[in-house]
Amino acid sequence: MLVGRRCGVFLILLFLLGGSWGCAHTISSEMRRRAARGVTFPMVLRDPDAYVGTTVIWGGIIIETVNRPGQTEIAILETPLDWEEMPQDEEYTRGRFLAIIPSYLDPEVYRRGRKVTLAGEVAGKEVRPLGETRYVYPKVRVREMHLWREVVRYPLYPSFWWGWYGYPYPPYYFGLHYGYW
Repeated sequence: MLVGRRCGVFLILLFLLGGSWGCAHTISSEMRRRAARGVTFPMVLRDPDAYVGTTVIWGGIIIETVNRPGQTEIAILETPLDWEEMPQDEEYTRGRFLAIIPSYLDPEVYRRGRKVTLAGEVAGKEVRPLGETRYVYPKVRVREMHLWREVVRYPLYPSFWWGWYGYPYPPYYFGLHYGYW
């Protein structure tokens, strides 16, 4: 009976500890408290100057990283954030913005196609050419930023021997690759 109780207590503690790991955020709780929850990207895109100084948490996909004297400027294709604060894929974009970071960031690390989540203050706008038109980019002075790992997805296709190759078991799918039955 005593062993059963210890095991139960251990499982409850393990469950609670595992649950707390699963709730870790990419942006600090201080920045999340400061962020204006009711201010969305489309609102700021319409009139960036009206929201200067407002703290926002945005994310998206890097278009270009340019280092300038004393800062790095990243053009980002904004996408909504999911429950983990991870940006969604590019088909959900609502526009573009510029992230201003007050330090050097390597353009090979912060390269085109990588996903980022950031927190910072809206710092006005910048108008730049985009194709044959002029585009208004809201600017964000970044306080915190999280660069997401690149996810490798494997295609699902039949192997030459047994079973299937496919995510998340490449190239061995329950030992069927070597014919273990």
